[in-house]
Amino acid sequence: MNKKAFAVISCMIFILVAAVGCSNKAPAPETPDTEVPVVEAAEPTTPPAEEDLLELYDYAAALYTEIGKMDFAVDKEASIIQDDTTYYKIVDERFDSYDTFKAHLMQVFTANMVNTELLRETRFIEGKDGYLYAAEGSSGTPFYAGYCLGEPVIGEDIITVPMTAYFTADDSPYTEERFSEVPDNPEDFRTEEYEFTLLPEDGIWKFDIFRVFY
Repeated sequence: MNKKAFAVISCMIFILVAAVGCSNKAPAPETPDTEVPVVEAAEPTTPPAEEDLLELYDYAAALYTEIGKMDFAVDKEASIIQDDTTYYKIVDERFDSYDTFKAHLMQVFTANMVNTELLRETRFIEGKDGYLYAAEGSSGTPFYAGYCLGEPVIGEDIITVPMTAYFTADDSPYTEERFSEVPDNPEDFRTEEYEFTLLPEDGIWKFDIFRVFY
């Protein structure tokens, strides 16, 4: 990639981050359906267009939040107890088996993230009937106040985007609307630094490190 092309791509991604991370409000992501945004990774590998990356980020954030809260339709009468944990059968019409759910995740996240993070046994298991079973979800982080995305670092085969998460200084519940820009009163919050990365896998860009607070 020559310097001129790299500069243009960097500018495009910077505009994207400003749009995603520095708006005034941070609305809750809508529950995704099975229409997954596919962002192809060209050969030689180049970063995706800004609108495609934004769509992929929004979808991944909604799906990750749904997993964190375990916000799926479940059959409470059908459960499995394993290692003192109760797992309930998911009857969400989008996922008729454990395998279809895993295949769906792997359109957005890398195999590494799916296998080591999203489908670890403390979260999901496969029943003898082939269905997906899930443990109870989390209610979220009540002292989480908001976030802001930083300028991405672009490589030939990786995109890394830093994120600053804001929490109430005394870990008390945050009751106002969560923000997605640097607040006017940063001294009232404590911060933690994170980053997420995208890698090309199976010819498309996928998240290999991803984090969403809710």
